[in-house]
Amino acid sequence: MPMMILKQFIKKLFHLLKRLIMISYPWLEEVAQKLDQLLSSKVLTLEGPKGLGKKEIAHEIAKHKLCSSNNACGDCNACKTFVAGTHPDFFILNNPDSESIKVDQVRELIEFMNLSATSQHKVAIIETCNLMTVQAQNALLKIAEDLNEKSSLILVSDQVRSLLPTIYSRSHRLLIKEPSRIDIDSWIKSLGYHDETVFNFPSYFSPLDILEAIKSGETAMYREIYSGFQNLLLKGSGYEKFIKHFKDLSLTFNEKLVFLNDCLKIQLGKNLNFYPRTENTKELSQEEIFNLSNLIDELTQQIFDLSKVKGLNEQVGMNYFLSKVHSIYN
Repeated sequence: MPMMILKQFIKKLFHLLKRLIMISYPWLEEVAQKLDQLLSSKVLTLEGPKGLGKKEIAHEIAKHKLCSSNNACGDCNACKTFVAGTHPDFFILNNPDSESIKVDQVRELIEFMNLSATSQHKVAIIETCNLMTVQAQNALLKIAEDLNEKSSLILVSDQVRSLLPTIYSRSHRLLIKEPSRIDIDSWIKSLGYHDETVFNFPSYFSPLDILEAIKSGETAMYREIYSGFQNLLLKGSGYEKFIKHFKDLSLTFNEKLVFLNDCLKIQLGKNLNFYPRTENTKELSQEEIFNLSNLIDELTQQIFDLSKVKGLNEQVGMNYFLSKVHSIYN
């Protein structure tokens, strides 16, 4: 591709992607400002917490590079086959249900990249590339070094600095940062969900997790949890009902503990005036605030331990922490 045409392509692609990003995910403004650098990179690494739109960015870049008109027109055969998932020059490696991406899978990608392109470009994306074994990463190094001007490799990682230094040295790395809870709340409302708030959902939920929960009608479930917790704190009643409901939730033990910890932090924050008080805020004594703070620390440690030790008894654990909450408020 002549240099002048390449520059025109990058400029057009930059403006199109910037508009898409700003409309869909305003927290990616920094990404939009760097797109001209990203689009000229043969190897691109996108890193950051899951649920921020990294995969969408990767796919949009691939779509534009493969388009016959260089602008993701949506009408050409390249765009149609890309959307259908049948474009012969596009390869995606994704292993979401596995603990690792193994070397044999990377070798399949390498074989694909070594084939002659049927169109103007070849693009491969490795999603959750943080799952690659060391052997797989070492195998990837060779192709990363030998890519020609008509080939691109995009790595998407949900963990920061999870790859070998030699891979980073051969790629353009961009870290995507998670927006604040306030910014996420504003974004939700800008989409028309004016009755929703980010504080209805666990803190480990990403912006896209929250949006998916709203669209799938799960908001009521989380509101019911928080409402039941409020009744437990304020009235000291409904303990058995709440713990049964909490136990039956389709969440992991770890997720339940995190959500419980979120509820406690909100209560502590209201008593310390970090959050605005509501009519459901129960004022605590200094001793109760101290005990609640210690319980939050203990629960945080339990969550950390749970990530290392599997098979902890859920019912015993939940009963223990909820009984301690009950003792603080009653």
